Amino acid sequence: MNLQNKKIQLKTCIHLAEVMAPFFAPFVEILITDLQHKKYPIVKIYNSQVSGRKEGDSNHVLSYLKGLSKNQIKPIISTWVAPNGNKLKNVIQILFDENEKPSYAFSINQNVAVVEDAVKLMTQILHYEPPEKTEGVK
Repeated sequence: MNLQNKKIQLKTCIHLAEVMAPFFAPFVEILITDLQHKKYPIVKIYNSQVSGRKEGDSNHVLSYLKGLSKNQIKPIISTWVAPNGNKLKNVIQILFDENEKPSYAFSINQNVAVVEDAVKLMTQILHYEPPEKTEGVK
């Protein structure tokens, strides 16, 4: 990939992440992975408490890409357990260089445990049954 194009692509991803991250904090993590580096490191991460990962950590996303052409690669939507134990739902968009090779992955990870806990609480509230009345209690 042309170095200038790669810098522009990364700056664009960073700009999007910097706009989105505070809006969804603290329940959504946004990260950018370099797919042209042999260790596939995370180059930027926002709200990293969601997964417990940090910049420089490797990302598993490339295992999905092996053997696929650009036309076969679609946004990835999955649920997984992060290194810190949080259950996450994520979407990953793969970006390509001018030679149609994967260059970056732009990932959004949502901590669904928070949502699941809220659903459990609401279910308890909505299905609350008061205890039976006992004699002498009004």
